[in-house]
Amino acid sequence: MRHPLLCLERVASVTKDMLILVTEVDLLSVGRPAMAFYESSELNEDNTNWCGPNLSCVTAMLRTVGFERATTHSRVPSLPYRALRAVCRKLRHGNRFLLDIDRERVIISC
Repeated sequence: MRHPLLCLERVASVTKDMLILVTEVDLLSVGRPAMAFYESSELNEDNTNWCGPNLSCVTAMLRTVGFERATTHSRVPSLPYRALRAVCRKLRHGNRFLLDIDRERVIISC
């Protein structure tokens, strides 16, 4: 989403009953709500990915637009696991190691 908060506002305007959100989260090491900006194809080599909020940011944005309860259904792996996975990706695909450590895909329901 190029404008994630605006998009979530539009979704909230048509449903308050249930939302299933699958998204990539970034900046997992940042404790407060934060969002990474991707200028080009930094995320999965897809230039239509614009930003990567951390889990705190996603849940804060969901509350801001009216979804009071947000439940995360996927577990964010531990830092050692993410580091090992990033090393494997680096060896196989030449990805950027430090960026891969701080990212994960999550499923959230409201």
